[in-house]
Amino acid sequence: MYVIGLVDPAASFAENLPEAELSHWNAGQQIIYIGRATKLRRRLSEFYRHVHGRPSPHRGGEAIKLLAASVEVYWGVASDRIKAEHSMIGMFETEVGALPFGNRNRGTKKRSAAI
Repeated sequence: MYVIGLVDPAASFAENLPEAELSHWNAGQQIIYIGRATKLRRRLSEFYRHVHGRPSPHRGGEAIKLLAASVEVYWGVASDRIKAEHSMIGMFETEVGALPFGNRNRGTKKRSAAI
């Protein structure tokens, strides 16, 4: 699990965002993306190499690439990454009333095991 947060959430980074991205901006919120990874180093490398508008290597959170902001990455270990991601995004949405800026959905729902 990892969370990307703004170093200075009070600063205004939304001024230069395209209209489509501006509708997702949560002013004053430090957390701007919640994600999961099996290999964090690889996943973050994909994130930083990603070019906005391209389908890979890390489409999730790509709007963050449009911000001229300093960010910090926080991480932790979860025994069930899918459930943890879904839960964290759900808690954020309940508290703030919207998804984190870089998330476009609540994360993958836990799949039931095939019978």
